[in-house]
Amino acid sequence: MPSDLMPATVEEQLLPLPSGTTPQSAGVAHAFQQRLSWPELEATAAPFGWRLEHISATIGTVVHGVDCAAVGGGGDAPAVAALRTLFNERGALFFRDQPLSRRQHLGFARQFGPLLGRHPFTRP
Repeated sequence: MPSDLMPATVEEQLLPLPSGTTPQSAGVAHAFQQRLSWPELEATAAPFGWRLEHISATIGTVVHGVDCAAVGGGGDAPAVAALRTLFNERGALFFRDQPLSRRQHLGFARQFGPLLGRHPFTRP
């Protein structure tokens, strides 16, 4: 590709955020922000007694020990903040063996932002 068609800077390759919004306030990790080390991620989980199982070196972590029903009940802002940090760093989180009702599942999901409606490929 000719160099005159390439973006001049890394910043030009990023999609713009709405005015007054930072990547952190938008709930997304900036592609070039300082990343946390694995020991720092472990330190994020330690106060809650969670154990992290990284699926690959770059993306995906199983978080063991989280009670999604309790977190979804609200009032546990530190746990939600820690999970958001882990998600922003790892890109995908998995919570195994969570016997959640539909209401509990929705309550957990709402801790991370507004729900956008049903998935387009599900039946009403």
